[in-house]
Amino acid sequence: MVRTLHLVHALVFFVALLVAYYKAKLPDFTEELVYLKVERLSQWELGDGYASASVNIEQSEIEKLEGRRATLIVRTFDYIPESDRLEVLATVRVKNNSILLISPWYEVEELPPKESLRKRLMKKLEERIKEPHLRAIALAFIFGEERKNLPLEVEEVFLKTGLIHVLVVSGLHVGLVFLFFYKLFPRAISPYLGALGVLFYSTFLVPPNPPAIRATLMFLFYVLALILYRRYCSLCALFFSGTLMLFFAPHFVFSYSFWLSFFAVLYIILTIREWELSNTAKTFLVSFGAFTGVSPLLVSFTYVYPISLILSPLLSPLVLAYAFFAFLSLFTLFELPLSLLFMNFSGELLFRILKVFSDYSLGMSAKITKQEAFIVLIIGAIALYFLKGFNRLIPLVGINFYLLLR
Repeated sequence: MVRTLHLVHALVFFVALLVAYYKAKLPDFTEELVYLKVERLSQWELGDGYASASVNIEQSEIEKLEGRRATLIVRTFDYIPESDRLEVLATVRVKNNSILLISPWYEVEELPPKESLRKRLMKKLEERIKEPHLRAIALAFIFGEERKNLPLEVEEVFLKTGLIHVLVVSGLHVGLVFLFFYKLFPRAISPYLGALGVLFYSTFLVPPNPPAIRATLMFLFYVLALILYRRYCSLCALFFSGTLMLFFAPHFVFSYSFWLSFFAVLYIILTIREWELSNTAKTFLVSFGAFTGVSPLLVSFTYVYPISLILSPLLSPLVLAYAFFAFLSLFTLFELPLSLLFMNFSGELLFRILKVFSDYSLGMSAKITKQEAFIVLIIGAIALYFLKGFNRLIPLVGINFYLLLR
């Protein structure tokens, strides 16, 4: 019965995947002078006679572009636009579903920025934390600020130790928001308030990125099961969350962050499913499963850092401590000095430890295509599903060994 349920959810997800692919796939084209409204997501990067930034397309004459990410290049500029919302007349180039917007500086008009609770709280945090690296870590961890906005030193430290995922809003962040409300209020109302807290956080305080949406949906399904006294099926919740995301945002099918988040969680679930383990063993296996679930995709376009297999479980208590004080600071509107003090202390300690290890960390790459990466991950997931106990180490070790040989 349970396997039938898993199979049904997997098939529905597969159908949603096919529909999303054909619905969201853009043909390669070049279109001159297209009117667009965009929201800038990253800081400007300066080049020789141009500035570029990642943007989200809010409005476009070409409707299929709306809601998608793109790279905006402003040529021969006389100034760097300060606003994060812009109105542009740009040449649109699409190749392999990547969108490039090219506009001369005089066709860029700044729009009034959107005043939001998120921006007001971010500004308050920036006023409270003076050290640039601690401020950047807090903005990324709590508010999901873009990785491109991190100082280079901070990005390299987290990247080379394989812990960059810590700064991406996902299950850890959403789970802590839920626990704060769940533990703070009486049991009769705490699940409802926890769900509302998660919805509020994901809707108003972080960008609508795939990992955050996926984590939010899975936690809402967990709360629903808790309220209805039903058994929670994490595998079903993952597939159903993915189906809903592809139904409402088909372009996620081409998002690396969607697939990295999906396979990381899939491999974690399949690795530790129905396996009695000590907490220590489970922590290391979660790290191994997540690493294996993202490695094939990552090495298709960048490096992976195996040191994360050790650092992730070893530093998890410190990461949890930082997360606790970070969200305590958020819920007290950054007005509690003691909470900020402990948040900064644990953040500084984490940063310094990672900095030491990043100097000796070695990256692993492989000559593997995206298509090959998906095939390897699907075969590995099927093997994990049917294998039990220590036999599950076979596909986990096998996938990583395969990448080494490549």
